Amino acid sequence: MATTLSDPLTGRLLDGRYEVGRLVARGGMATVYEAVDIRLERTVAIKVMHPALAADAEFVARFIREARSAARLSHPNVVAVYDQGSDGDAVYLAMEYVDGATLRDLMRMRGRLAPADALVIFEQVLGALGAAHKAGLVHRDVKPENVLLTEDGRVKVADFGLARAISSTVASNTLTSGLIMGTVSYLSPEQVERSVADARSDVYAAGIVLFEMITGDKPYSGGTPMEVAFRHVHERVPAPSTIVSGVSRDLDTLVLRSTARDPDDRPRDANDLLVDVTRVRDGRPIFLQQLDDDAEPTIRHDADASGPRPGDTLVAPRPDLGSGRPSGPPTRAAPSDPSRAAGSPADVVGRVIAGQRRRRGWILLVLVLLLGAAAATGSWWYAEGRFTTMPTIAAGAARTDAITMLDQVGLDVRFAETFSEDVEPGAVVRTNPGPGARILTGARVTVEVSSGPERFTVPDVAGETPAGAAARLRDQPLGLGPAVEEYHPDVAAGLVIRTDPPADQRVPRDEEISLVVSKGPQPVDVPTVTGLTVEAALAELRDVGLVPIVDPEEFSDTVPAGSVIRQTHLDGRLFADDGVHIVPSKGPELFELPNVLDRTQDEAETILRDAGFEVDLVYPFGAAFIDRVLDQNPDGGTQLPRGTTITLQIV
Repeated sequence: MATTLSDPLTGRLLDGRYEVGRLVARGGMATVYEAVDIRLERTVAIKVMHPALAADAEFVARFIREARSAARLSHPNVVAVYDQGSDGDAVYLAMEYVDGATLRDLMRMRGRLAPADALVIFEQVLGALGAAHKAGLVHRDVKPENVLLTEDGRVKVADFGLARAISSTVASNTLTSGLIMGTVSYLSPEQVERSVADARSDVYAAGIVLFEMITGDKPYSGGTPMEVAFRHVHERVPAPSTIVSGVSRDLDTLVLRSTARDPDDRPRDANDLLVDVTRVRDGRPIFLQQLDDDAEPTIRHDADASGPRPGDTLVAPRPDLGSGRPSGPPTRAAPSDPSRAAGSPADVVGRVIAGQRRRRGWILLVLVLLLGAAAATGSWWYAEGRFTTMPTIAAGAARTDAITMLDQVGLDVRFAETFSEDVEPGAVVRTNPGPGARILTGARVTVEVSSGPERFTVPDVAGETPAGAAARLRDQPLGLGPAVEEYHPDVAAGLVIRTDPPADQRVPRDEEISLVVSKGPQPVDVPTVTGLTVEAALAELRDVGLVPIVDPEEFSDTVPAGSVIRQTHLDGRLFADDGVHIVPSKGPELFELPNVLDRTQDEAETILRDAGFEVDLVYPFGAAFIDRVLDQNPDGGTQLPRGTTITLQIV
């Protein structure tokens, strides 16, 4: 009680609607509370994610998407999802409140269940899973803790859609993460080896649950989760009849088919497995294509004569969910009405939850049921004339050919579609059971026909962040290849430019898609254009994507007119469309040459040098006698640049 009182959520009003009450259960991923929806005045269950998960923005986004998908799933055997939201640090789901116990509670009290009772529960579990598979949802965490038994005799499966959101958050450490270590006993081999799951993975986990209901224990144990996972990958689940005597061969086959290590050897989804369960309940045999290369399991008798026996009807008091212990001692009772021995789902589960019954007559009932089962099994097993051999139907054969061949040996046919990379659409891929299998004449067999290659559309993720784009690829499901970086003038650095293969292309499952990520605009080296003509400078700058800007001309004594005197960003780097300034030359500045004719030598030199010209004196007749400028070259009045040398003749 102290834990409940100190819980910070107890008594809190989430989103102004859900008044949180007592704590119901605490798990590795979330805490469940009983609550009241004050708007609709009904009791609901509130599942609040642990803070470590709620702080992960990517997980919360995926959690919301998966919760919305689960909310669209409507089935009497599915725990309904009413609402999803967040209030401060609390990310929560509002769900249907189921007043009862879990299948784990029942098995903890009673041990193994009678096969008839196990099948009644199993049928309803498969009904829930089958509805999800038909809607394209995979549960990914089927286990007794997620199977709820109501007081009025119904079975409800919880947590649809949540495992996918959680698995993406902890996928990097599937076996060692504390978040899912408790469910390793139900992981399929492909989940352990490749971290992938589809409807057949749910079938595998359901088969493990059926095994556990029949035998009272999981098929594998180990010192560490890794050891248990290793056994799932490398060992075959044993037939229940090797653990508990009197289990029929058909029940063995149900377990072995659903827990085949190769997903292709299992039923395609829970609906296909439910067909087999119905046949077993109706007394019609089913067949296993092959167990594997191991020897046929041998049956041993249970040494514990005090435990429940096949054919018992299990009756247990309602468990105390607070303490995890039963409120009274479990009992075993024989059914008084044969029509209720297996019973409707409500009858069986109601008897399991309702309370105790008397023990009288259970030993006699067990003996009668065992003798009847042995007689029926022996009669079927030895009636060789009732069997035929499954013909070989080659991959690629036409549907009509398959119908003809199966009609010839007296078998009923059912067609199912499957993806195939090699077989043309509409042609036969495989049969179940396979070629050569012994099968009862008139039995229904499945012929899987190709619906063509399985393809998924590459989403358009241009403009998204690599993390967001990767999440959308995994939703398809597609793989993530190595990223490639490129310069791009319009896409900001760090955002996706495109994918390879491109968006909208149809590709196989798990195809690796590479993200091409922008590095922003590409920088260019600024070319040196000083000394070039203006026309040549403009052309060279434009060729590298830069924008030339021509500044006003300036005089230059060293750069010819029409050429570039100087530029900006010399030896630098710029981006495309950046500007570079250039200054054209007007050539040297010109000055008027003074006229110094008839001046003395000293006067002429002084005048010319003061005007910025150089002087070269020439004495055509030898030494100067008159000391006058007889001639100057160039003539006075000529426009010349400073520094020009002027020749004077002195006489």
